[in-house]
Amino acid sequence: MRLHLLRSQRLHVAAIIACAVASFGRLESVVADEPIPSQAGLEPPPLYLAEPFHDITFTGMPRPIDPNAEKCWPRWFAGASGLVMTRTLSGGRPTMQPTAAGQLTTADAGFGWPGGVDLHIGRWFGSQQHHAVEIIYWGVYQMGDSATLATSGIDALPQAPTASLGGIPASDFLIDAAQQRIERADVINDVEINWIYSLGDRPEFVPWDQKVNFMWLAGFRFFQVNDQLTLTTGSGNPAIGAIDFAAATNNNLYGGQVGREVRLAIPADRAAEHRAEVHDRRKRDHEYVIARR
Repeated sequence: MRLHLLRSQRLHVAAIIACAVASFGRLESVVADEPIPSQAGLEPPPLYLAEPFHDITFTGMPRPIDPNAEKCWPRWFAGASGLVMTRTLSGGRPTMQPTAAGQLTTADAGFGWPGGVDLHIGRWFGSQQHHAVEIIYWGVYQMGDSATLATSGIDALPQAPTASLGGIPASDFLIDAAQQRIERADVINDVEINWIYSLGDRPEFVPWDQKVNFMWLAGFRFFQVNDQLTLTTGSGNPAIGAIDFAAATNNNLYGGQVGREVRLAIPADRAAEHRAEVHDRRKRDHEYVIARR
Protein backbone atom coordinates (compact mmCIF):
# COMPACT_ATOMS: atom_id res chain seq x y z
CA MET A 1 0.00 0.00 0.00
CA ARG A 2 2.70 2.42 0.81
CA LEU A 3 4.58 1.71 -2.41
CA HIS A 4 1.44 2.31 -4.43
CA LEU A 5 0.77 5.67 -2.75
CA LEU A 6 4.32 6.89 -3.33
CA ARG A 7 4.07 5.97 -6.91
CA SER A 8 0.82 7.87 -7.32
CA GLN A 9 2.30 11.02 -5.77
CA ARG A 10 5.25 10.87 -8.16
CA LEU A 11 2.98 10.55 -11.12
CA HIS A 12 0.92 13.53 -9.91
CA VAL A 13 4.05 15.74 -9.58
CA ALA A 14 5.20 14.75 -13.05
CA ALA A 15 1.81 15.66 -14.45
CA ILE A 16 1.97 19.11 -12.83
CA ILE A 17 5.45 19.76 -14.23
CA ALA A 18 4.35 18.69 -17.72
CA CYS A 19 1.36 21.06 -17.58
CA ALA A 20 3.57 23.95 -16.47
CA VAL A 21 6.01 23.34 -19.34
CA ALA A 22 3.17 23.23 -21.84
CA SER A 23 1.67 26.48 -20.50
CA PHE A 24 5.01 28.31 -20.76
CA GLY A 25 5.38 27.12 -24.32
CA ARG A 26 1.99 28.49 -25.24
CA LEU A 27 2.82 31.84 -23.54
CA GLU A 28 6.11 32.14 -25.44
CA SER A 29 4.29 31.43 -28.70
CA VAL A 30 1.71 34.18 -28.00
CA VAL A 31 4.40 36.73 -27.16
CA ALA A 32 6.39 35.87 -30.29
CA ASP A 33 3.30 36.32 -32.54
CA GLU A 34 2.56 39.91 -31.41
CA PRO A 35 3.67 42.62 -34.06
CA ILE A 36 6.60 44.79 -33.07
CA PRO A 37 6.04 48.49 -33.97
CA SER A 38 8.50 49.84 -36.56
CA GLN A 39 10.73 52.88 -36.04
CA ALA A 40 8.70 54.97 -38.50
CA GLY A 41 5.50 54.45 -36.59
CA LEU A 42 6.81 55.81 -33.32
CA GLU A 43 5.40 59.18 -32.32
CA PRO A 44 7.85 61.69 -30.82
CA PRO A 45 7.27 62.80 -27.28
CA PRO A 46 5.12 65.92 -26.80
CA LEU A 47 8.15 68.09 -25.99
CA TYR A 48 10.22 66.86 -28.93
CA LEU A 49 11.23 69.59 -31.46
CA ALA A 50 11.55 68.40 -35.06
CA GLU A 51 14.53 69.31 -37.19
CA PRO A 52 13.73 72.71 -38.85
CA PHE A 53 15.44 71.77 -42.15
CA HIS A 54 14.12 68.25 -42.25
CA ASP A 55 12.22 68.64 -45.58
CA ILE A 56 14.76 70.92 -47.32
CA THR A 57 17.30 69.39 -49.66
CA PHE A 58 20.33 71.07 -51.20
CA THR A 59 19.84 71.68 -54.95
CA GLY A 60 23.07 73.52 -55.77
CA MET A 61 24.32 77.10 -55.89
CA PRO A 62 21.95 79.73 -57.41
CA ARG A 63 22.67 80.94 -60.92
CA PRO A 64 24.11 84.46 -61.37
CA ILE A 65 21.99 87.14 -63.09
CA ASP A 66 22.85 87.36 -66.77
CA PRO A 67 23.25 91.05 -67.75
CA ASN A 68 22.60 90.11 -71.41
CA ALA A 69 19.34 88.32 -70.72
CA GLU A 70 16.32 89.40 -72.74
CA LYS A 71 14.26 92.17 -71.14
CA CYS A 72 10.68 91.31 -70.29
CA TRP A 73 9.38 94.88 -70.51
CA PRO A 74 6.48 95.71 -72.87
CA ARG A 75 7.84 96.70 -76.27
CA TRP A 76 5.07 99.09 -77.36
CA PHE A 77 4.81 102.55 -75.82
CA ALA A 78 2.58 105.58 -76.44
CA GLY A 79 1.77 108.91 -74.88
CA ALA A 80 -0.41 112.00 -75.20
CA SER A 81 0.01 115.46 -73.72
CA GLY A 82 -0.99 119.03 -74.26
CA LEU A 83 1.23 121.93 -75.22
CA VAL A 84 1.14 125.71 -75.51
CA MET A 85 3.10 127.70 -78.04
CA THR A 86 3.64 131.24 -79.22
CA ARG A 87 5.38 132.87 -82.13
CA THR A 88 7.56 135.97 -82.15
CA LEU A 89 7.10 138.64 -84.78
CA SER A 90 9.37 141.25 -86.22
CA GLY A 91 8.58 144.95 -86.00
CA GLY A 92 5.74 144.46 -88.48
CA ARG A 93 4.61 146.42 -91.51
CA PRO A 94 2.11 149.27 -91.33
CA THR A 95 -1.36 148.64 -92.70
CA MET A 96 -2.37 152.31 -92.75
CA GLN A 97 -0.92 155.76 -92.85
CA PRO A 98 -0.32 157.35 -89.43
CA THR A 99 -3.36 159.03 -87.88
CA ALA A 100 -3.99 161.14 -84.81
CA ALA A 101 -5.40 158.03 -83.08
CA GLY A 102 -2.41 155.88 -83.95
CA GLN A 103 -1.31 153.44 -86.62
CA LEU A 104 -1.87 149.68 -87.04
CA THR A 105 0.91 147.29 -88.09
CA THR A 106 0.95 143.57 -88.73
CA ALA A 107 2.71 143.13 -85.36
CA ASP A 108 -0.41 144.34 -83.53
CA ALA A 109 -2.13 141.04 -84.32
CA GLY A 110 0.05 138.84 -82.13
CA PHE A 111 -0.17 135.16 -81.40
CA GLY A 112 -0.80 134.77 -77.67
CA TRP A 113 -0.36 131.29 -76.17
CA PRO A 114 -2.82 128.91 -77.86
CA GLY A 115 -3.01 125.25 -76.93
CA GLY A 116 -2.36 122.12 -78.95
CA VAL A 117 -1.79 118.39 -78.69
CA ASP A 118 1.33 116.19 -78.67
CA LEU A 119 0.99 112.48 -79.54
CA HIS A 120 3.57 109.74 -79.96
CA ILE A 121 3.67 105.95 -80.40
CA GLY A 122 6.58 103.57 -80.89
CA ARG A 123 8.11 100.17 -80.36
CA TRP A 124 11.43 98.93 -78.92
CA PHE A 125 13.47 96.23 -80.67
CA GLY A 126 16.25 93.81 -79.70
CA SER A 127 16.79 91.62 -76.65
CA GLN A 128 18.10 94.58 -74.62
CA GLN A 129 15.54 97.02 -76.07
CA HIS A 130 18.07 99.73 -76.88
CA HIS A 131 16.64 100.51 -80.35
CA ALA A 132 13.19 101.95 -81.08
CA VAL A 133 11.13 103.49 -83.86
CA GLU A 134 8.83 106.34 -82.85
CA ILE A 135 6.13 108.32 -84.69
CA ILE A 136 5.35 111.81 -83.36
CA TYR A 137 2.62 114.29 -84.19
CA TRP A 138 2.07 117.66 -82.58
CA GLY A 139 0.08 120.67 -83.68
CA VAL A 140 -1.25 124.05 -82.62
CA TYR A 141 -4.43 125.53 -84.03
CA GLN A 142 -6.00 128.99 -84.24
CA MET A 143 -2.75 130.65 -83.36
CA GLY A 144 -3.34 134.38 -83.64
CA ASP A 145 -5.06 137.50 -82.42
CA SER A 146 -6.69 140.65 -83.77
CA ALA A 147 -6.45 144.42 -83.44
CA THR A 148 -8.91 147.18 -84.42
CA LEU A 149 -8.64 150.95 -84.85
CA ALA A 150 -11.71 153.11 -85.49
CA THR A 151 -11.14 156.73 -86.43
CA SER A 152 -11.84 159.03 -89.35
CA GLY A 153 -9.42 159.66 -92.20
CA ILE A 154 -7.81 156.21 -92.43
CA ASP A 155 -5.77 155.64 -95.57
CA ALA A 156 -5.25 151.92 -95.78
CA LEU A 157 -2.15 150.17 -97.07
CA PRO A 158 -1.58 148.77 -99.59
CA GLN A 159 -3.45 150.84 -102.12
CA ALA A 160 -4.98 149.40 -105.28
CA PRO A 161 -5.58 152.35 -107.57
CA THR A 162 -6.52 150.29 -110.63
CA ALA A 163 -8.66 147.68 -108.88
CA SER A 164 -12.41 147.74 -108.55
CA LEU A 165 -15.06 145.61 -106.86
CA GLY A 166 -18.50 145.37 -108.35
CA GLY A 167 -17.83 148.41 -110.45
CA ILE A 168 -16.71 150.42 -107.41
CA PRO A 169 -13.08 151.59 -107.37
CA ALA A 170 -11.01 150.08 -104.57
CA SER A 171 -9.90 153.58 -103.59
CA ASP A 172 -13.45 154.27 -102.33
CA PHE A 173 -12.84 151.66 -99.65
CA LEU A 174 -9.19 152.29 -98.86
CA ILE A 175 -9.02 156.09 -98.81
CA ASP A 176 -10.58 158.11 -96.01
CA ALA A 177 -11.93 154.96 -94.34
CA ALA A 178 -13.53 154.90 -90.91
CA GLN A 179 -12.23 151.61 -89.45
CA GLN A 180 -9.57 149.00 -89.92
CA ARG A 181 -9.22 145.53 -88.39
CA ILE A 182 -6.25 143.11 -88.55
CA GLU A 183 -6.78 139.43 -87.80
CA ARG A 184 -4.26 136.61 -87.83
CA ALA A 185 -4.93 132.84 -87.66
CA ASP A 186 -2.06 130.37 -88.03
CA VAL A 187 -1.97 126.58 -88.00
CA ILE A 188 1.17 124.54 -87.23
CA ASN A 189 1.51 120.79 -87.86
CA ASP A 190 4.53 118.56 -87.26
CA VAL A 191 4.97 114.87 -88.15
CA GLU A 192 8.16 112.91 -87.37
CA ILE A 193 9.43 109.35 -87.79
CA ASN A 194 12.56 108.78 -85.70
CA TRP A 195 14.98 105.98 -84.93
CA ILE A 196 16.02 106.11 -81.26
CA TYR A 197 19.05 104.54 -79.57
CA SER A 198 19.27 104.50 -75.78
CA LEU A 199 22.79 104.27 -74.31
CA GLY A 200 21.46 102.67 -71.12
CA ASP A 201 18.14 101.17 -70.11
CA ARG A 202 14.93 102.54 -71.48
CA PRO A 203 13.94 105.90 -69.97
CA GLU A 204 10.74 104.40 -68.56
CA PHE A 205 12.63 101.73 -66.57
CA VAL A 206 15.88 103.35 -65.48
CA PRO A 207 17.41 102.02 -62.22
CA TRP A 208 17.11 104.15 -59.10
CA ASP A 209 20.85 104.72 -59.01
CA GLN A 210 20.88 106.05 -62.61
CA LYS A 211 20.13 109.77 -62.60
CA VAL A 212 20.66 110.58 -66.27
CA ASN A 213 19.52 108.82 -69.44
CA PHE A 214 21.03 109.65 -72.86
CA MET A 215 19.41 108.83 -76.20
CA TRP A 216 20.36 109.54 -79.80
CA LEU A 217 17.81 110.03 -82.54
CA ALA A 218 17.74 110.37 -86.32
CA GLY A 219 14.78 110.55 -88.64
CA PHE A 220 12.49 112.32 -91.07
CA ARG A 221 10.39 115.39 -90.28
CA PHE A 222 7.57 117.27 -92.00
CA PHE A 223 6.78 120.74 -90.64
CA GLN A 224 3.92 122.95 -91.84
CA VAL A 225 3.14 126.56 -90.98
CA ASN A 226 0.01 128.09 -92.47
CA ASP A 227 -0.10 131.86 -91.92
CA GLN A 228 -3.30 133.79 -92.66
CA LEU A 229 -3.57 137.55 -92.29
CA THR A 230 -6.84 139.34 -92.99
CA LEU A 231 -7.09 143.12 -93.32
CA THR A 232 -10.60 144.56 -93.18
CA THR A 233 -11.13 148.23 -94.03
CA GLY A 234 -14.53 149.81 -93.47
CA SER A 235 -15.34 152.68 -95.79
CA GLY A 236 -17.75 154.32 -93.39
CA ASN A 237 -20.33 154.43 -96.18
CA PRO A 238 -23.19 152.01 -95.49
CA ALA A 239 -23.96 151.92 -99.20
CA ILE A 240 -20.69 150.18 -100.12
CA GLY A 241 -19.68 148.59 -96.78
CA ALA A 242 -16.16 147.27 -96.23
CA ILE A 243 -13.41 145.52 -98.12
CA ASP A 244 -11.33 142.50 -97.04
CA PHE A 245 -7.74 141.93 -98.07
CA ALA A 246 -6.55 138.43 -97.11
CA ALA A 247 -3.01 137.16 -97.45
CA ALA A 248 -2.20 133.48 -96.83
CA THR A 249 1.23 131.86 -96.79
CA ASN A 250 1.65 128.09 -96.55
CA ASN A 251 5.14 126.79 -95.69
CA ASN A 252 5.81 123.06 -96.12
CA LEU A 253 9.22 121.97 -94.87
CA TYR A 254 10.56 118.44 -94.84
CA GLY A 255 13.92 116.80 -94.42
CA GLY A 256 16.20 114.79 -92.15
CA GLN A 257 17.19 115.48 -88.58
CA VAL A 258 19.64 114.16 -85.98
CA GLY A 259 19.74 114.98 -82.31
CA ARG A 260 20.06 113.80 -78.74
CA GLU A 261 17.77 113.65 -75.75
CA VAL A 262 18.78 113.84 -72.10
CA ARG A 263 16.41 112.84 -69.30
CA LEU A 264 17.01 113.66 -65.65
CA ALA A 265 15.31 111.39 -63.12
CA ILE A 266 15.85 113.58 -60.02
CA PRO A 267 14.45 115.91 -58.75
CA ALA A 268 11.81 115.45 -61.44
CA ASP A 269 11.38 113.94 -64.87
CA ARG A 270 12.94 116.63 -67.01
CA ALA A 271 14.01 116.29 -70.61
CA ALA A 272 16.35 118.38 -72.67
CA GLU A 273 16.42 117.90 -76.40
CA HIS A 274 18.83 119.21 -79.02
CA ARG A 275 18.31 118.67 -82.73
CA ALA A 276 20.08 119.66 -85.88
CA GLU A 277 17.69 119.77 -88.82
CA VAL A 278 18.18 119.92 -92.56
CA HIS A 279 15.03 120.89 -94.41
CA ASP A 280 14.24 121.13 -98.08
CA ARG A 281 11.57 123.78 -98.46
CA ARG A 282 9.85 122.49 -101.55
CA LYS A 283 6.66 124.48 -101.48
CA ARG A 284 5.70 127.93 -100.34
CA ASP A 285 2.37 129.23 -101.57
CA HIS A 286 1.14 132.79 -101.39
CA GLU A 287 -2.48 133.60 -101.93
CA TYR A 288 -4.08 137.00 -101.94
CA VAL A 289 -7.84 137.48 -101.94
CA ILE A 290 -9.68 140.79 -102.18
CA ALA A 291 -13.39 140.63 -101.47
CA ARG A 292 -16.17 143.03 -100.71
CA ARG A 293 -18.28 142.63 -97.62
